[in-house]
Amino acid sequence: MYKIYYKLRSNRKDGAQKVYVMLKADNGAELTRATGVSCLPAHFNQSQGKLNSKDKLCVEKNEVIQALVRDFEAAARRVAIEGHEITKAALEAALVAEANLKAKNQELAQKLESDSQQKFIPNLKKVVAGLREELAHQEAKLGYFQSIDSEESVTRPRDLFTARIDEFIRVSPVAHKRPSTKNSYIYLRQTIERFNRYLQIQDINLATMNALQNWLLETPILTVKKQTLRRNSSVRNILIHTKAVFMWFADDLRLPTAFFRKFKMVDDNANENHVYLTAKELEEFASHPLRADAELLERARDQFILLCSTGLRHIDGVVTKADVFDAQDDKGNHYKELRLHQQKTSKWVNIPLMPRALEVLERNNYQLKAIKNNHFNQALKQIAKKIPSLQHIHTQMNYNKSEAIPDSRPKWEFISTKCGRKTFTDWCFTNDVSETTVAEWLGHKSTMMVQQHYKAKGDIAKKEAHKILFKQPA
Repeated sequence: MYKIYYKLRSNRKDGAQKVYVMLKADNGAELTRATGVSCLPAHFNQSQGKLNSKDKLCVEKNEVIQALVRDFEAAARRVAIEGHEITKAALEAALVAEANLKAKNQELAQKLESDSQQKFIPNLKKVVAGLREELAHQEAKLGYFQSIDSEESVTRPRDLFTARIDEFIRVSPVAHKRPSTKNSYIYLRQTIERFNRYLQIQDINLATMNALQNWLLETPILTVKKQTLRRNSSVRNILIHTKAVFMWFADDLRLPTAFFRKFKMVDDNANENHVYLTAKELEEFASHPLRADAELLERARDQFILLCSTGLRHIDGVVTKADVFDAQDDKGNHYKELRLHQQKTSKWVNIPLMPRALEVLERNNYQLKAIKNNHFNQALKQIAKKIPSLQHIHTQMNYNKSEAIPDSRPKWEFISTKCGRKTFTDWCFTNDVSETTVAEWLGHKSTMMVQQHYKAKGDIAKKEAHKILFKQPA
């Protein structure tokens, strides 16, 4: 590769000499530059390229010398990355490129600082995010080549975090709890690959977690229709999965974990505009005529109606006759009750079966077949697209940091398997079922999850407005 040498030249009357830095490649190519630093020979260690404390300005002078050394090393790495032979001309060109990159970064930093007091400009933010992503990618590449040249790399083998994620997916029971969980860790690997493909698990610390969070929040992602920023909830999920992989290997690798206590994750800022079906919308959805040969649509609709009537998740939607029991309330009323073990929370739930749910189960002879989640959602949207009451515009408010990002579309485009659970919850609250009971039926340990993720507070407030607006005076 190359070596760095230090030389003293040009004797002055006071005995001081100028310091030069020379990069010499294995093929004999050389590049020498003056540092602009002068010192007495007795104060300079030529093997280390440092001045000792006898020089009063040793700290400042050493920084100037090392800055030139860093420029040389960056230029050499750039030449190596681009696959060129190290020559004097190639090194000089690389030095110019590195200087231009520094100037561009400084200009960008100055512009960001001057714009910080102004109104947010969306186009500028996209440009900045793109430049930061490219800069992070290039720094990762340069860091990789720097690491393979360092003495530490001889004693510490490469331990890429992406490889650890692969191992986690293979051996951890957490990753195999259900297919969607495994897919989340596969997506984590793809995300880390974009963030820094050379990231090693030993390099994960507080600074790395903060850098990852900032990159996730500021780097646009390309969806099917447009470029958008990640929601806080998506960023939190990625960070939670990152921590899970790190903690899985931390004990075996003797890695520090205390820094996670100091790491502040971005606020959740959960969206309160929950998507659920009203009684009228659900009735139209259930009665809309389908083609005779649309077997998948029929199966998806039946299973969706069951979810809307029981609050079950999609993964628990295959109910058998063995899950249905006779029950009696404290007033002597007899009814059918669903008793099953939830896959996600590993909790037993007892849910009263409404007539519509029983009708679906009996009509299918308690033999509803499992449907893949993506096929299920596609089928639901095909039906919902034809329902007149689902054509109005619905707005969901997502969050990136503290900034609200509205998402306005026809309501049918938001319909998915998750709407079933929220439709059931809305039906319960409409009929004055307590939060404690709803939490029990949904399988949650407390009412906090119900309040945050299921209770449509805005709609409930509208329904109760009559209590103060139209109440007759006594």
